[in-house]
Amino acid sequence: MLPEPHAGRATGAGDGDRLSALPDDILRVVLSILPARQAVQTTVLSPRWSGLWRSAPRVAVDEREFGVSHSRRPREKWGRFESFATNLLASRCGSAPLDRFRLYAHGHVAPVDEWIQRGIECRPAALEIQTPYYPVEGHEFDPPHFAFPHLGSGFYGRLKTLRLVDVELDASFSELLSSDCPALVDLELVGCANHFRRIASSTLEKLVIDSCYDCDDSGQPMLVVAPSLTTFKLHTANEGWSFGISVCDAASLVKASISTEGSCCFPVNYLCKLLAGLSSVKTLELEGFDNLVTKLDSDKLPMFPNMRALSLERCYIEDYDPHNMLEDLGRFLENALCLEKLTLRIILHKFCATNKPFCSYPGMKWEPYWNSISLQCQSGKSFHCPKLKLIELRYNKGDHVPTELLWSMGKRLPNASITLTKI
Repeated sequence: MLPEPHAGRATGAGDGDRLSALPDDILRVVLSILPARQAVQTTVLSPRWSGLWRSAPRVAVDEREFGVSHSRRPREKWGRFESFATNLLASRCGSAPLDRFRLYAHGHVAPVDEWIQRGIECRPAALEIQTPYYPVEGHEFDPPHFAFPHLGSGFYGRLKTLRLVDVELDASFSELLSSDCPALVDLELVGCANHFRRIASSTLEKLVIDSCYDCDDSGQPMLVVAPSLTTFKLHTANEGWSFGISVCDAASLVKASISTEGSCCFPVNYLCKLLAGLSSVKTLELEGFDNLVTKLDSDKLPMFPNMRALSLERCYIEDYDPHNMLEDLGRFLENALCLEKLTLRIILHKFCATNKPFCSYPGMKWEPYWNSISLQCQSGKSFHCPKLKLIELRYNKGDHVPTELLWSMGKRLPNASITLTKI
């Protein structure tokens, strides 16, 4: 129930209601900021607001507004949400194209397909679909069945931003990207089941692939062909990319980030092939590849003529000798002669890296492997990395300062300043 207006406060546009006095286009922008359910509820404010929500430039349909995922009676909540979403999207027929359409609904039930199709038929410039899987009363054992629809280029012609979460993408998704999305700039895939082998787009500038599953058993790597690509981010988990990923024609690449939960998720032998396609990058971040550099085939490691910054996070662990590490790292650095900044995060306590809760008890101490200075480091040669000016060494709070590593780095990279960052 709406509150009664205070005495002396105008309630109509002609009586001083400044918000209602705004032009329709501005009110539609205001409504587009609200979740869909709240936007529809504004019709009770005054006749001035009636129907404006039907032409708002952004629509966000979200089952969480109805408490579906956290309700003790989700089936009842879902029924209300289903009725609302169906009526809302039906009322958009014939309206102007959307700036953005966002849907969050678990992908167990048939209406989701219809809602996605109706949203795409509104020709949005930005499209975000999340179809998470979790048990819902009446659908506990139903597998996700939703697949991204293909409606032709007439509906995707305005699409610049596409974000898909927990969506199953069939083999024809490759053709949709290359043929039906002539304006696509930003593509993000999170937790998707991928049955396709190719991402090809002449306009794509940003690509994020996060925790997706490679469902194709052809034995071929995923191929990315995107000559306009400037940003590439890949995160793998749960053996998601057993055949690897290759990038071609990425001469415009500015930043690339590759992280993994372990070598089983993205074999290191595929990393060299991926790095070869990223050789034009200016900033490269690698994370989670245990003892990375020693496993890379130095003969196949590409040159990085444009690289200015390199970050290796969780790529070394305590049982790897620091002298051997520096020898291997040197081969990497000498392939990046324009490198200016190097960031290393060293895991000194391998146990604590994977069992953080057990390392926080008072009185528990762990002896690090790198805890003393050795004269052996003086025999190592200097690395040829003429533009390297800054090395940031990051280590976990509670670890001893890796003095031997610092000493060795200072000898082999005498022109670079070394900073310590405790995290």
